[in-house]
Amino acid sequence: MSISLALPAETVVDRRFRRSDDITRALAYQCAFIQEQLALDAMIVADAPGTRWVGAGDKTLCRLLSRSAAQIADGGGTNAALRMEALRAIKSDLTNEHITTFTIGLPGRREPIYVAGVGGAGTRATGVSSAARGTRRILGYDVRGPQVVPDAGRYLQELTDYSFIEIARTPVEAFDPSRFLFFWDDSVYRGTLEAMITPARKALERSGALVDGVWRGMFRSSENAVGDGVYCRTFRVPVREPRSRARLGTLKVSLFHRHDRFELPCPPQLELEWLG
Repeated sequence: MSISLALPAETVVDRRFRRSDDITRALAYQCAFIQEQLALDAMIVADAPGTRWVGAGDKTLCRLLSRSAAQIADGGGTNAALRMEALRAIKSDLTNEHITTFTIGLPGRREPIYVAGVGGAGTRATGVSSAARGTRRILGYDVRGPQVVPDAGRYLQELTDYSFIEIARTPVEAFDPSRFLFFWDDSVYRGTLEAMITPARKALERSGALVDGVWRGMFRSSENAVGDGVYCRTFRVPVREPRSRARLGTLKVSLFHRHDRFELPCPPQLELEWLG
């Protein structure tokens, strides 16, 4: 899997590049955290040649992955195939499905930065995605100043992503969805969904807002097939002022799941919409 993240040129912050020691340490801590949380074989952030990199996990695998990320991210071709063969010399059961790469284009630089993870965890792609966002922030391409209002929706999504990773690491016992006539009963996801968005709900409550239960709006939700047997059920949850119960906005929650078996291929997606 290969995903490209394009960064706008106007978000460059030069002072972050001058703090090279702090940046290297921060990137290393980030790699170590995600590699440990998801039990990945290797997790790296590297430049295009792979000569400058930080990572966590199997050091030999990290070193070769750093030198191979650019070719693998490009997808296909002789170079990618040769790099995969070299990686298999270290980890014999490695396949393309065990590697996720992200390409981060840096304004003002011809060569991008690569973030890559290797492992069999089903949440590997989510973890590498979080590392890519963290890399962008650490490198200074996520500008936050005292005059800038924090992006509440993005913060809530990050809380949900981490909650999804924690739940995915713990075996969850649940019955598969059942079918009655032409309808699937996916209420087996109720407790898991509520647990995944609890950190986001608590964050909103600390800010002075009251959030209704997500599954209370099940009959007002909508569902669409997104391919490969995966469906997206979208809930629109009212956000209210605690005392007057006046509506302040809506928390849109999109649950990606399967009907034929209990499976969540990716974290729920959250969007916060304020009235006015």
